[in-house]
Formats: sequence, structure tokens, C-alpha cells
Amino acid sequence: MASRRQPGTGTSWTWCGCSSSSPSICGARAFPRNKLDEKRPDAGLAALSRHWIVRSLACRCPRCGIGALFEGYLKPVAACSHCGLEIARNDSGDGPAVFLIFILGFLVVPAALIVEFTWSPPIWVHVVVWPLLVGGLIALLLRPSKSLVIAIQYRNRPADFG
Repeated sequence: MASRRQPGTGTSWTWCGCSSSSPSICGARAFPRNKLDEKRPDAGLAALSRHWIVRSLACRCPRCGIGALFEGYLKPVAACSHCGLEIARNDSGDGPAVFLIFILGFLVVPAALIVEFTWSPPIWVHVVVWPLLVGGLIALLLRPSKSLVIAIQYRNRPADFG
């Protein structure tokens, strides 16, 4: 006699103990969230800091979304002023700058080629316009991209933050 299996079980097991079913069917959560995400003590900034990507692009603490992430332009604070998360223990390294180089290179080089082949401006226009554009975009985007890398590191390895 063949053995009867309970619904949702089978020969291939996944991390949640069910076979071929999504985590939500098995009772597990697909993306575990922090307890601070569910019940916020400070409801004034709740609309701003609901999602971790919004918190990071606003240069706020990746845990609570309220405390400032930077002291100066790019120097992270030692700890969040609201929840006490030790932000200085983590280092984003050169990741944000490398990401910006790739993204801006992907966008600016084709733009420069389109301008060259469409209008054929003198070379001095290219020498003046493109470095100023890239420098301005880097100055504008480096801080949010560093904040985003810190938030991604916190989301994937929260134990490294202490």
C-alpha cells in the first residue's frame, strides 16, 4: 500500500519544509522584516520610511529610517541617534563609486556619441560638457548610492552591524 503524504509535502524539500510551494503557502515569510518595520514608535516619518529602499535613498538609518546616516558628505555616523544601530562598524568600500562609474558610463558614453553624430560640435564642447555633467552627477548620486549599499548590507547581514 502506498503511503499517504500530507498536502504540501513531497520528495523535494525546500528551506521551509514544503515541496514546490511558495513560502507564503507554507506559513513562512518570504522576506523577514525587522520588528521596527512593523510597529513604528515614531509615526511622523512613517510615510517616508516604510520601505528600506526609500530609507536608504533618503540617507536615513537602514533599521529605523529616522536617524541620519551621515555626519558630513560621505562619513557615516558612529551610531544611529534614534535606534542605536552601529553604522560605523560596516564599510561600504568602493562599491558605490564603482556602481556609479558603470551606470554613468553606460548612460553618458552613448549620449556623447549621439551628440557627436547628430550635431558634430567642436571638440572643446565635449571637453567642457561631459566632464562637468559626469562630475555633477557623481556629486549628486554618490551619497545616496553609498547609503543604498549600506542598507543592502544591513538587509542581508544585520549581525555585522552589532
